[in-house]
Amino acid sequence: MKPYQIVDRYARSVFELAEEQGKSETFAHEIDVLSRAMRNQPKFLDLLENPLVTREEKRALIKNILTVEAVHEPPLLLERFLTLLVEKGRIDLFSAMARQLHNKLNEKRGVQEATAVTARRLDPNVVELLKKALEKMTAKKIVLNLQADPSLLGGVRICLGNRLLDGSLRTKLDSLDSQLTMAKV
Repeated sequence: MKPYQIVDRYARSVFELAEEQGKSETFAHEIDVLSRAMRNQPKFLDLLENPLVTREEKRALIKNILTVEAVHEPPLLLERFLTLLVEKGRIDLFSAMARQLHNKLNEKRGVQEATAVTARRLDPNVVELLKKALEKMTAKKIVLNLQADPSLLGGVRICLGNRLLDGSLRTKLDSLDSQLTMAKV
């Protein structure tokens, strides 16, 4: 089985379980908190992947990090999910699973994340117009992340799920350059 299939299977299963328990929002928040903790403490993931660390030590480590990150008692579903990933040797896919869970929750909410890359910062009115156009195109609420990349020269490049809408001047110039090069030959 390919990694993306594994990620999707685990994410779908745990999301459905969280849905059945009526805890999908809470679970997604807990996953986000844990993902941030793992990014801040990369050694935590290294320990969970280390074959020299026993399963009992890994379980204790999971319980410890969840207790530290949780405001109250450690979340049982998340603890069981992480323990399962460790026992099945899939903990290295946790980040991808966290992203997939986030996507599934957004899908449930009718939300689509998009990234707009422009040569320079956009005026807030233009951002709002762009957001409304994307919402009309997708029939979903858009959460728009903005990035600046001066190498684009102008225009906008939008990543929307697995689609890329590229209206950047850089891409148009590159396309024109390759057409002119082909015409010379």
